[in-house]
Amino acid sequence: MCCGEQRERTLDCPLDCTYLQQAHETEIFELTQENYPFPGVRLDDRFLKRHEPLIEVCARALAAGFKEVPGVLDSDARAAVDSLVESFKALESGILYEDNPDSVPARELARLTRQTIDEYRRVESEQPESGAEGTSDEDVKRALVFLARVAVTRDNQRPRGRAFMHFVTRQFPAESKTAEEASPIIAPG
Repeated sequence: MCCGEQRERTLDCPLDCTYLQQAHETEIFELTQENYPFPGVRLDDRFLKRHEPLIEVCARALAAGFKEVPGVLDSDARAAVDSLVESFKALESGILYEDNPDSVPARELARLTRQTIDEYRRVESEQPESGAEGTSDEDVKRALVFLARVAVTRDNQRPRGRAFMHFVTRQFPAESKTAEEASPIIAPG
């Protein structure tokens, strides 16, 4: 059986496989009207710069969850992010609503990511001397929409695909980077 033909379709390729890594590097997809997630949510460079730490926290939570939750696929990651966006969209309206994905790995990934976001906001609220207004539900929703859009550009749509999750774990490793290192945020085109 050829891994080139069956890669992430019927074969679960190890992420350290050179051929798989090369394939993931070249498989970048465009955002189109048909696949553009949450088109009503506007993101601009100003938001991305201002909320870079929040985006990094969300992405690192996904990366950590990928390592922690067995069997996570790109479809699970996208379902987890989408469900979190819907939950934060409801919170903006004052409605407490948890949109739970269907698959167990997606549910667990969403739970872990939400837990990390809540912890980030808790720590942020305990630092009033920073002068920051705090992260709103809308800010979290928009950060997650950014990740949903990145996922579209990186998800190869294979049944066992993990290209997006591989990208997230490389760009946003679970451990923090030093301040001197360049920003890992790459805006989808």
